[in-house]
Amino acid sequence: MDDNEEEGCEEHASDDPVDDDLRRAISDARRDCGTDKERLQFDKMLEDHHKLLYPGCEDGHRKLGSILELLKWKAEVGVTDSGFEKLMIILKKLFPRNNELPVSTYEAKKLVCPLGLDVQKIHACINGCILYRGEKYENLNKCPICGALRYKIRKDDPGDVEGEPPRKRIPAKVMWYAPIIPRLKRLFRNKEHVKLLRWHMEERKKDAMLRHPADGRQWRNIGREFRDFAVLGNPEKGGRTRGFGPSVPWSLGFPADAETYRSRARAKQCQLEVQNDRMAEFQRRLDQQQRELQQQQREINELKDSAR
Repeated sequence: MDDNEEEGCEEHASDDPVDDDLRRAISDARRDCGTDKERLQFDKMLEDHHKLLYPGCEDGHRKLGSILELLKWKAEVGVTDSGFEKLMIILKKLFPRNNELPVSTYEAKKLVCPLGLDVQKIHACINGCILYRGEKYENLNKCPICGALRYKIRKDDPGDVEGEPPRKRIPAKVMWYAPIIPRLKRLFRNKEHVKLLRWHMEERKKDAMLRHPADGRQWRNIGREFRDFAVLGNPEKGGRTRGFGPSVPWSLGFPADAETYRSRARAKQCQLEVQNDRMAEFQRRLDQQQRELQQQQREINELKDSAR
């Protein structure tokens, strides 16, 4: 998106925090456009962002923002897809002619698709035994643990017919997984989110009072044992995060195998440091006990001398 398009995103700016969140989401979606297809989808969404809900709309409601509010209401109330479609059809009739409302849930979700994150759909055993992924399970048709079938069986399904392409089968259970790296990248692009994510490091009161999990002993133990993980939340050591910050994408130019060895070496080093800390603490307690024993022995000797 060029500068003119970016100015277009700010053209309809307002004091409404919802509008600010939408503009921020559009900016994030623009950065995620990596292919021509994604670029075309984003351009279409940007066009809908500027388009009025219907000609002559005095309140200035836009197509994209209105559909997002309807989808948000659908998720909060728990309306089914069929119920949502019936509502859209009714609204389509009530609004003036040539309005931009879609008439199906599929069209509404397709419109806001560039704002979302990539989701992996992984088939799962209906009893929760396994996920059908990896070389061991991805080609199986039933669970090796409980024997449950991977796909649903319909009464009118004739099965595979010779000479015809195999029909698409419906999995019995699907797990939706949002990869962690795109989620973290999206989080750290928002400066407000970054401030909240680092609150425990920057703004938390450190006065020995227990108000937050970060004040507890377990939090500190995890920070000592996994120091490379804890350093991600420390802005003073941001140079060790390979550009991981609010406006800079991750740098993933290093080979995966080399990074694996590097991570193992860091983990080993952290383990050694933790062991050294424990040994030092043990030695300190031992020295303290020895001093206390010596003090008690001196007191006993003084009592013996006074008794004589």
